Amino acid sequence: MKKCPVCGELNGDNVSKCFSCFFDFTKEEKIVEQIGKENLATIFDKNDRYVYDAVSLSASKSGAIDTNELVKTLNNKAAEGWRLVSSFGNEADYSPASTSSANQKVLIFEKCVYRYKR
Repeated sequence: MKKCPVCGELNGDNVSKCFSCFFDFTKEEKIVEQIGKENLATIFDKNDRYVYDAVSLSASKSGAIDTNELVKTLNNKAAEGWRLVSSFGNEADYSPASTSSANQKVLIFEKCVYRYKR
C-alpha cells in the first residue's frame, strides 16, 4: 500500500492515480528524481494541498450561457467544498453555414484537501 502525499488516502501499490483525489503517482516519481525524496517530503508537509476540477458549460449559438445552469453549477460545487478560481471562454466564430458551434465557458475549481498548520 502507498499513501497519497496530497490527501493521505491509502492506495494499492500498482495504482497510478489516487482513488480519492486523483493525484498522479507517476508525476511524483518524476519530481522525486528531480528534487529528492527528503525535499519532496518537506514541500508536501509544509504546504497546503489542492485538487482541481474543470467544468464546461455549453453556450448557445449567440454565445449566451444559461445563468440558471451556471448558478446551479457554482452552488453544487461550493456545497462540495470547491471554489471557483478561474474561468474562460472557448469561443469559435459562428457561421450560419456551420452545423455546430464550439462556444463554451470553462470553469476551473479548486479544493483544499490538506491545510498546513502554521
